[in-house]
Amino acid sequence: MSATGREGGAQVTGIAVVSGGGTGMGKAIAARLAADGHGVVIVGRRSGVLEATAAELNEAAALNGLPAGTVSWHAADLTRPEDVERVAARVGGPVDVLVNNAGGVASRGMPMAELADVAGAWEAEYQSNVISAVLLTHALGSRLAQARREGSQHQLHRRAARRRRGLLGG
Repeated sequence: MSATGREGGAQVTGIAVVSGGGTGMGKAIAARLAADGHGVVIVGRRSGVLEATAAELNEAAALNGLPAGTVSWHAADLTRPEDVERVAARVGGPVDVLVNNAGGVASRGMPMAELADVAGAWEAEYQSNVISAVLLTHALGSRLAQARREGSQHQLHRRAARRRRGLLGG
């Protein structure tokens, strides 16, 4: 996905990355960003869901005169550093918008009878909802800072994590 592109008179205004972008709130956010002219990269664990969502959102983008491939996708488990590095390497250029939406109730259905079970459930929640956001933000941090230096808009959204001072170079 390039930072800008022109086809059929429509302009892609920048790159947005949406984790958890295949369904629910992440899909809705990705759709809005694409409709607003951003090139959108959706990231999640389920390739089939991501592929279908990207196809659906690209159809809608085409109806609005936006370039083919406005929405692309990458399957990854964002709790795994090697997956996050792979995603970051495939996202080109400055990142104007990062939406850390991946996560949820990772411990659903896990046993809770023993203290070790409770610890395991909380560790799963922490990995899914915090570590995933920290890793993706860190991996894209220099590109977020680059977009900010170039005067592009960038936003950082997250339910369970806060921006650390200095993380984005400022």
